Amino acid sequence: MPSATFRILDSLALQRTRIRHITLTAEDLHPADEGLGTQISLDPAREHRL
Repeated sequence: MPSATFRILDSLALQRTRIRHITLTAEDLHPADEGLGTQISLDPAREHRL
């Protein structure tokens, strides 16, 4: 899912534009007791550090 979000934002080719609101919808979620989830960030540098 994060890669799809990044591709959408990159395709907009926004430069120096502030995005104040973005809505993502998650489907096919699994219960928390089935394993650890992954929290995404829209900051590629932070994602890389983690």
